[in-house]
Amino acid sequence: MEGQLGIKGKLEEVSEQLLLDCDGVDEACNGGLMEQAYKALQDLGGEESEASYPYEGAKGKCRFSSDKKDLKVTSFSFVD
Repeated sequence: MEGQLGIKGKLEEVSEQLLLDCDGVDEACNGGLMEQAYKALQDLGGEESEASYPYEGAKGKCRFSSDKKDLKVTSFSFVD
């Protein structure tokens, strides 16, 4: 996702903490699947930046705010 932002001219780190907190399918720091993580972001409608949703290192309550969304996720695909 950060690479896609870079291609569009916006170099910004996205929030890992948001996935820890808001992905209800994967197991946070105990692992998960990339496809499920992208699906969680798609279901949320996007991803916030690291600056607006900083890393805390432990799973917490989801605080995603569509008002602070820096990246809209509408679909994803894998490239071989």
